[in-house]
Amino acid sequence: MKKPNKLNRHKSPLLRAGVLVTATVAIFNSSVAAEQNEGVKPAAVIPAAINSALLAPSVLEQSGARIGKIEVINDNIFDKDDPNENRVLHRWANALHIITKPEVVTSQLLFQPGDDYNEQTIKETERLLRSNRYLGEARIVPSDYHEGIVDLEVRTTDVWTFNPSISFSRGGGKNSGGIGLKDYNFMGRGSGIGISYKSTVDRDTLSLLSFDRNLMNSRYQMIAEYSDASDGYTQHFGLERPFFALDTKRAGGATFGSGRSTESLYDTGDIAAQFEHTFAKHDVYMGWSNGLKDGWTRRVFSGVGLESSEYGVAADSLYPQADIPDNRRFVYPFVGIEYLQDDYITTRNFDQMNRTEDRHLGWRASFQLGYASPGFGSSSQAWLLRSVVSDTVYRTSTSTFAIGAGLEGRIEGGEARNARLSVNGRFDKHQSENRLLHVGLTASAGTNLDLENTTYIGGDSGLRGYPIRYQGGDSALVFTVEQRFFTNWNPFHLFNVGGAVFFDAGRTWGVDPVDGERFGWLRNVGLGLRIGSTRSGLGRIIHLDLAYPLDGGTDISSLQFLVGTRTGF
Repeated sequence: MKKPNKLNRHKSPLLRAGVLVTATVAIFNSSVAAEQNEGVKPAAVIPAAINSALLAPSVLEQSGARIGKIEVINDNIFDKDDPNENRVLHRWANALHIITKPEVVTSQLLFQPGDDYNEQTIKETERLLRSNRYLGEARIVPSDYHEGIVDLEVRTTDVWTFNPSISFSRGGGKNSGGIGLKDYNFMGRGSGIGISYKSTVDRDTLSLLSFDRNLMNSRYQMIAEYSDASDGYTQHFGLERPFFALDTKRAGGATFGSGRSTESLYDTGDIAAQFEHTFAKHDVYMGWSNGLKDGWTRRVFSGVGLESSEYGVAADSLYPQADIPDNRRFVYPFVGIEYLQDDYITTRNFDQMNRTEDRHLGWRASFQLGYASPGFGSSSQAWLLRSVVSDTVYRTSTSTFAIGAGLEGRIEGGEARNARLSVNGRFDKHQSENRLLHVGLTASAGTNLDLENTTYIGGDSGLRGYPIRYQGGDSALVFTVEQRFFTNWNPFHLFNVGGAVFFDAGRTWGVDPVDGERFGWLRNVGLGLRIGSTRSGLGRIIHLDLAYPLDGGTDISSLQFLVGTRTGF
């Protein structure tokens, strides 16, 4: 039997009237416009006006429309119909690029034919698609309406994901670089592979990587990585079916990681001591949720975790040896809960350049508690805690002020160990389409931190006018004011160019494992150039900064030059 048309089954007469009024207004406006055009008769535009009115998302949802045909259209990197993007370089890039397979996009949709049309689900699906590094844009729009059925068009735009790279960066007076070959959308299947070699101040590392956010077009995610370093190794494997949407009812997964490395402790940017650290971190969990209810999602989860650290003398080290702490091992069951508010906006020229950015402005709060006991194979009895909360406490059409806090650590032997309270805040004001004022603050207070978790500030952690890891302690504060400039300059339709003028200030407090020299408050001023691309899946922005330190020792350079790539402005 044919299903009755939902459009004719409204429960409220007012709803039917609202749909009729909307369509009538659209018909009237179109008729007036047609009368002003001598070659078009009003009667010819009335059917189109009715259909256009009923395609409005709010009207579709109120009318009880059901989803019919879903058409997926994957656009290549460059638009050949745009003369500025139809040059030899653009045509070569399009020809060499393998467009994302339609089934890869289809497998991530949060709706299917026969479902009720729901605007929240449509918007969330767009965000989910845009979160993929191989898609630069995603839009879902109604394309046709007939007999209570709405057809949808899912349109995505690919970005360049094959990345043979030669990298160089300089920050805090230290150089790093590397070469690599990665593809974040291998054969258009949405999976990634890579091999890279990187040399940093800490170590030289050869890495192999494979990952897939939608394994075999499913909701499962997989990542496998192995790194062979000059001072050890790291290996990581994860398989998970996460809470991929606000209305997801079940989740679960497992991660396994281990490694060995030589860790360094710093004093005014120079290595002061070293030690060897062998570590492991594994966990298995299951999660449950009642889905999205009244704009909120609540999730609960439980599982079993293992964390271990063993310390030793750094072999062949030319530096003094650090005081070696006791080894530790924790095996623990854990439980947790998370609350997430459905409150998102899309914006541009915020942390990226000329790219759609999805920002979560609502509440997010999570709490996890585990219990380790010698009876489970632990080295001692301990309670392990992780907690995070964040919210946007102030917002206008041009400004936002967001704050967040986190607390993690353990209660062991009756005292807090490796405990850290962190607080962050950011104020952002769009002064115009091309100017944004950013003010940021990060602060942390630690107690009995594990040796490898010493807090540092310097050229690689917010104070751009100083050497890396210039000051150490168990507590720190960094404050930044940055005037950002976004330009409309788009050379070859490949790059976006911007700039910044900034002021940074910060200091550390508390226990420093090497009792390094302290200078109190450190400040710097500077300016920088930013280069990004909406055509690349790397999601990175090149930073070229000049910073002038106002405090500190007399032995540091009076002008710091920093080169690097970051995920944001």
